[in-house]
Amino acid sequence: MTATLSSDVQLLNGVSSDGIAVGVESATALLFGIAFAFYWSWPMALVCIGIMPIIVIGGAISAKADNASLGVEEADGGEDAKTDDNKNS
Repeated sequence: MTATLSSDVQLLNGVSSDGIAVGVESATALLFGIAFAFYWSWPMALVCIGIMPIIVIGGAISAKADNASLGVEEADGGEDAKTDDNKNS
């Protein structure tokens, strides 16, 4: 039981804090990159702004794939809802 609890805590810790930190870091890098591009070359800034939706979509797909590989379930009730259905049957 102790081994299960320790592995669950490590999984939850990685899912909750690492995802937020990566998102903040990515957003900050993107904004500073665009600001520097405006400072040195406004056409480059326009290119960065045009590519930004592709970067955001790619990041969302990557995050979803990472969550799927970690076994994180969506907020649809998860494992508890499946267990309750099996008990009622």
